[in-house]
Amino acid sequence: MKTYSVTSKQVSSIHNGMCEIRQLMSHFEEMFKEDSHFNKGLKRAFNLIEPVRKALMDLKDADDDRVWKKAQEMKEAYGFKYTVWSISEVENFSDVSFVPNGVKLIAPWESEEEVEITDNTWLGLWKAVEELASKTKYNDYGDCGFGSHVFIERF
Repeated sequence: MKTYSVTSKQVSSIHNGMCEIRQLMSHFEEMFKEDSHFNKGLKRAFNLIEPVRKALMDLKDADDDRVWKKAQEMKEAYGFKYTVWSISEVENFSDVSFVPNGVKLIAPWESEEEVEITDNTWLGLWKAVEELASKTKYNDYGDCGFGSHVFIERF
């Protein structure tokens, strides 16, 4: 049996496509509910798609577990206390993020503090968010995180 490699982005893309196909099939099932022959074909298609969808979910879950483990290692290595990494699509913290150098992060809660991005990698973004969170009273703002942590995607 030949082995293939897929990236987490490919798994997510395939999974999302499969979900859209299933939604479309559900829509067709409702539209043609009186046509038993058509519905029999749809049920067969559902039965063919479901094992693929489940296998993709297993791959995605395993990949997400790997990302969360890496994020936890990074959090401990850098001593982050206030923030939690929560972007599962990022596989390499040294990759360039979407935030360019020179951008000033402003807290999404009431605060006068800001932090300038000086390292536009994902790790640099995380460091900046951690710095901003450490300088502010973010806990006063109810939905910026979970308990005493700020989720990175808030920025």
